[in-house]
Amino acid sequence: ASAATFIGSSVSTCHINAFQFADGGVFYANDGSLLDVIDSHIVDVQCDSRKCRGGILFLEGANCTFAGTTFEDVFVSGSSEGGLMHLRPGASLFVSGCTISAMALSGGGVGDVLYRTGSGSSVFEGCQIANISSTCDATRLSFGVAFCLWKVEPPNALILHETTITGCNWVNDAKSIGGVFYAFGAGSLAPLLVSRSTVANVSLRCIGASYVGGNVVRLFTPTALFE
Repeated sequence: ASAATFIGSSVSTCHINAFQFADGGVFYANDGSLLDVIDSHIVDVQCDSRKCRGGILFLEGANCTFAGTTFEDVFVSGSSEGGLMHLRPGASLFVSGCTISAMALSGGGVGDVLYRTGSGSSVFEGCQIANISSTCDATRLSFGVAFCLWKVEPPNALILHETTITGCNWVNDAKSIGGVFYAFGAGSLAPLLVSRSTVANVSLRCIGASYVGGNVVRLFTPTALFE
């Protein structure tokens, strides 16, 4: 295990070009590692690959905290599992007081902001998520355009508290399932909890193919609590 802390740091004009997989365009942490990014600015990140698993972060069996950090002008092309963040079993993520804005994705995928699978917690507290645009061609599906929980294990797979999601526009040539939240898993301990948060000005449009349920949320087997 290892640890890294970034305070007041800046990452800018970062271009990742991978033929097959791009795992964690900026940060990659696994095997019990600790990653803290505080009061930092991550801007102008471009990730081009056949499959992007976390244009900013790939996390597996590790802990990560983002606090007071801005993510801006992030572009992901190709299919993605977590355009911004990809979390695998045992990953714990805490995002507090952060801004995610001006993010664009093309090629389709699951979870533009966050994709997570397996056990572990993900918490967004006091965050602003705005101006995300995504396009998907007719050969792919989009599951959970903003947040996708896939075969998650409760509890606390995703918690949003006092967080705003606004000004997002998704255009798909194929089916789109779950406009903002998509959750697939088992158990009854509320893997999805959204409290004192706002979702506004969200547009989801399908062209030339059917649209399958959930402008805002689509659930398969897990429970969700909105308060």
